[in-house]
Order: sequence, then structure tokens, then C-alpha cells
Amino acid sequence: MKNKIILISVITLVSIKSYSQNINSPDSANIKQDSLKQTGKDIVFSKVEVESQPEDKNSWQTFLKKNINYDIAVFNDAPIGKYTVKVKFTVFSDGHLGDFIALTKFGYGMEREVIHALKKSPNWTPAFQNGKAVNAYRILPITFVVE
Repeated sequence: MKNKIILISVITLVSIKSYSQNINSPDSANIKQDSLKQTGKDIVFSKVEVESQPEDKNSWQTFLKKNINYDIAVFNDAPIGKYTVKVKFTVFSDGHLGDFIALTKFGYGMEREVIHALKKSPNWTPAFQNGKAVNAYRILPITFVVE
């Protein structure tokens, strides 16, 4: 008999502890390596003063419910269990999402399904550092329970 998904228990964003840093100051050499990643001219922060977030949290949850096929694990014969899929992505300074990376590797199409939905996401309010919109990482956990 096929397994059945009975619960989607987590549709929240993982908070990241914030602290101030000015990358243009003389102290910029003291910035911790894990606080930002520089690729070309783009800097992506992992810690910021003001976190990026969906523009409306209620409509964000509705968006996820409508755009994630929560039966994907069942269709792909996942064993009974609880699977918390985590996807890391960048919220760019203009609010669009990109650079999606699955941090978990459960398979059964779950990570792919979450990334597919995130690619269709409406823009977010970007993160702010020193009063300016910046690129910042976020991690989205989605829990699938297969019974």
C-alpha cells in the first residue's frame, strides 16, 4: 500500500543572528569569513542588521502550499518517516531569489520540488546592512511527513 503524506509541519524561515558590519570601513579586514561571500563584485551576507523576508508572510505560506506538490515523496515511494528538507538561497538586493542549493539529500523529489517552487516565488523584501539593501543568504526548511 502506498505511503501517504499527513502533515506539513514546518513552513518557516530559519532566523540568522544579526550583527553590524561595515565592509567599507578600515576594520573590514576583521570581518569573519562566514559572514559574507564575494563572487566578482557581488557580496552575499550570511549575517545582516535587518533580515530579508517575504513581503507578506500569510501570502508566502499560501504560495508555498499552492506551489509545492506535497505528495511528491509518496509518488516516489519514500519510506515512512519525517523529512525536513532545507534549501539555501540568496535574496538579492532587488528582492528576487536565486542561487538555490539543497542542503539535505533525502531524494524522492522533495528537494527538487521545493527548489522548483522557490524559483516561482514573488520578490521578497531584501536584507539591509548599514542602511542599504544587500544580497543575503536564507535557509528554508520544509518538513514532509510520510505515513
